[in-house]
Amino acid sequence: MLHLRNILVPIDFSPCSEVAVQTALEVAGRVGGNLHLMHVWPKASAFEATPFQAGFSPAEMYLRIQELVEPLLGHLETAVRNQIDVTHDTVQAEHPAQAILSYAQAYNTDLIVMGTHGRRGLKHWILGSVTEEVLHEAVCPVMAVREKKKATAPQQILVPIDFSEASGKALAHAKNLASLYEAELTLLFVAEEYYVPNFSDTGLPVFTLFQFDPEITAQAAEALRLLDDGTLGPEVATTYLVRKGQAHRTIISVAKEKQADLIVMATHGLGQPHGLIGSVTNRVVRLAPCPVWTIHVEKDEGARLHRIVETNEERIPVTT
Repeated sequence: MLHLRNILVPIDFSPCSEVAVQTALEVAGRVGGNLHLMHVWPKASAFEATPFQAGFSPAEMYLRIQELVEPLLGHLETAVRNQIDVTHDTVQAEHPAQAILSYAQAYNTDLIVMGTHGRRGLKHWILGSVTEEVLHEAVCPVMAVREKKKATAPQQILVPIDFSEASGKALAHAKNLASLYEAELTLLFVAEEYYVPNFSDTGLPVFTLFQFDPEITAQAAEALRLLDDGTLGPEVATTYLVRKGQAHRTIISVAKEKQADLIVMATHGLGQPHGLIGSVTNRVVRLAPCPVWTIHVEKDEGARLHRIVETNEERIPVTT
């Protein structure tokens, strides 16, 4: 079961952060959560106020937050609106990401919803690079949303799987989300090809192409089913998909093909070049056509669910 009592939305009044507020309101309405809206105000010691903030006091910015939220609340049904407790805060800090993380910890935040892009011209105070920092350091899930016309409830959820405990944890979370939204899941394994650098006797670099054994790739769909069966969570409609290609590009391509409304990924994975999770998550967040819900996983939780054997002088992952 999902516990999303406190939902935090950092805003910079960009269209993208407005979508983040709409999305958070939709989630809060379903789970009866509390919504915390915060705007980071730069300390004078850091640099002068940004052009967007110039001419406004923190108190006036607080009023602007209210002006942003009230019309959005007005579109919700009365019963839903009455379930949501909305608070507004302006926080003064030199480092916005750290301010967001500190606020999330102080208020026992269960979910952070942020835009992937912010207002232009606000340098590192905008959402974007700040989102990436929060995504990797937050101990709670982070939902990164892109600017679009309207926040909608997901009906198709895509979960990239690399058979690590990290992606297994993301799957358990995704099952609960799918149940909450009555959505369908697609579990995706990407059999990725990549080049491994070596050095020849001459000292010049030589690149060896790593490929998954065809037999292992053929067994991946069954491995996805077994992982699904062994992962705790409600029963939801699920399909299994295996594709070859570059990890992040394949995830984006499948998200478009399946018209995914949400991608659920962990923040750490195998820690090897063929792992889907980790740095790939950053690329997916930047390029995904839909929101990306990331699950925090400690590095020691990324232990493999498969073993490595030597086959034809290649290191081949084998599911167990």
